[in-house]
Amino acid sequence: MEACSCKVGLGVLGTPQCTETEGLVKKLIYVNYFDESGQVYSIPESTTIDDNYITARINESNASIKWYVSPDVEDVDQPREDPEYQTFDSGRKARTAKPQIKSFSAMHPSAHRGLMKGYANYKCAKLGVFVVFDDERILFDGSVDGQIRPLRIADTTFNVYYKDPKGSELQGIMLSFDWDTLVKDENLKTIAVDGDILNANDLIEGSISETSHDGDQIVFTVPNNYDGDITGILPGDITAFNVTDAGNASGTLAENNGVYTYTYGSTQDGGDVIQLTISKTGLKVPVYEYTV
Repeated sequence: MEACSCKVGLGVLGTPQCTETEGLVKKLIYVNYFDESGQVYSIPESTTIDDNYITARINESNASIKWYVSPDVEDVDQPREDPEYQTFDSGRKARTAKPQIKSFSAMHPSAHRGLMKGYANYKCAKLGVFVVFDDERILFDGSVDGQIRPLRIADTTFNVYYKDPKGSELQGIMLSFDWDTLVKDENLKTIAVDGDILNANDLIEGSISETSHDGDQIVFTVPNNYDGDITGILPGDITAFNVTDAGNASGTLAENNGVYTYTYGSTQDGGDVIQLTISKTGLKVPVYEYTV
């Protein structure tokens, strides 16, 4: 039967005349549930979550404390299983100890297939999530006083798939998961956000795709996951390092409709290993290494 305690009496049920209600779920902020020290990810409740804080968390290089902000969600549903009862020969029944699993499902409407690449490893991760409402409040686990903790997603329950357009129905990315049984409704709280969290966007991931190179220059594009090329990378966003000579290979960058030409200040020797690094707010581009 369901576990009960004889040491706890009934709780009082009085409520204030005015209590806050929750808005509609608009976004999800995914985090690694455990940080690199093995502790549950948490933020002091006194933290001011403004635009600077949001931008810093999105662009954080330490994956254990980075925020992964989803696109907008629609058609959110959070059903809970009905309780299970055992019925005895006498006709009496008792509720079993099996927890009522609460699940979450939603859609990213009009989302491109490329978003699936970002979600590829979520099913294997130990995930936490902050739920963002349309009134710019965040739902969090307040079970520990003074700490903003994510709601834990039950391990191995995360599922995502692409939904093809059909008739009057849009294409989209469908996602679902179960909440961990440690997530208790009575422990959940909301906190107001000072920044523009509703318009926050996670990093766009791209990669350097080389067209040609020689000792004087390299020509390349930076395709993203969405069948397009990233434009607007500026000279200050890129650095070149000669691994062989252990020195910078400084030069100039020019763009022509998404095709970039990086010209070195001096000719690089054949056989030298060069690393190109793009560092720009809002982008995630792996270091590209090639041999002259």
